[in-house]
Amino acid sequence: MKKLSVIYVIVLLGTVRLSAQSVASNSIDYINSKYYTKVAEAQYSYLKDDKREAYNILTEIEQTIPLLDIPGIYEMEMFVELSLLYKNYTKAYQYINKLISDYGYKIKDFMDFKNFRLLKRKDFYEAKALIQAENEFIPDTIISVQLQRMHDNDQYYRTLPAKDCNVGIEELQYINNSNKYWVQYDSIDRINYAELTEIIRKDGYPLSKTKKYDRVQRGLVYTNLSTMTMHISDSANIEEMKAILLENIRMGDCYPDLFACLVDRNCLSKGKCYIYGMYDNISSNQICDIQNLDKRRSEIGLPSYKLGCEIQKLILRKMAIRRDMPKIMYEILEKDCDF
Repeated sequence: MKKLSVIYVIVLLGTVRLSAQSVASNSIDYINSKYYTKVAEAQYSYLKDDKREAYNILTEIEQTIPLLDIPGIYEMEMFVELSLLYKNYTKAYQYINKLISDYGYKIKDFMDFKNFRLLKRKDFYEAKALIQAENEFIPDTIISVQLQRMHDNDQYYRTLPAKDCNVGIEELQYINNSNKYWVQYDSIDRINYAELTEIIRKDGYPLSKTKKYDRVQRGLVYTNLSTMTMHISDSANIEEMKAILLENIRMGDCYPDLFACLVDRNCLSKGKCYIYGMYDNISSNQICDIQNLDKRRSEIGLPSYKLGCEIQKLILRKMAIRRDMPKIMYEILEKDCDF
């Protein structure tokens, strides 16, 4: 089975508090504010080329809660592009500056956006300040390198058959599902779980807004966490990790799909029905209490099942046009987004 996600290769409510920060009673709550579901609506409009609607949604969000830049969505970058398109140069500059200073973007990342050159001509365009911010950005590599090592360990035995011989994706999945290397998987997953919780205790969740990663680096951290989080659920008691993830989703330092994949992967491991519907090729009778599926998804910040499915299909269609989509993903384009 495949994770319901654009990124094919990658892939809580307890009282445990392992992060360096805890949610203050008066802090912003990205779940209850409906931030993630509203951003999904903006992404859907953007992908449908309804740019004005996407801009309106992001403008409304931005007025009440700070924008994030979630890997795979990049809503802050999207808002820059749309602000330039509709000539809101003040906002465009504000977020270009933030993306360069806090997220390691480069000025060249915005060069192809419509009206970027017009922005450069405005009196308030402080080109030197942006260049200085770009030059002064120093990415935090310690945690990202550590996570990459953990991810490589996670994948070593899971991809070993492909290293040993010319094995196709279906054969590789069969070997993995047959648990040939279960002892090795289990040992590595438990070590990664302990190491990840220690990272969180000391430094907070690795995707925190305060972490200084560049755009590519943040994407890799997200990918590595996605993979390890799913596999951790095979070997560990996930209640502790569920509490960690949910707390950080509320703070905007983690994302709902990581929580949902942790839970659904655990359901898969135990042969139970799915809670959030994060896998493809499943039928309605494999989902627990399907009438309340969207309610459960909304409670952790996920869009409705149908909207999430439609977003995925729109992204895959664009990938298919560019001819950079894995063949195995084409079947999802035919998927019915209604159960």
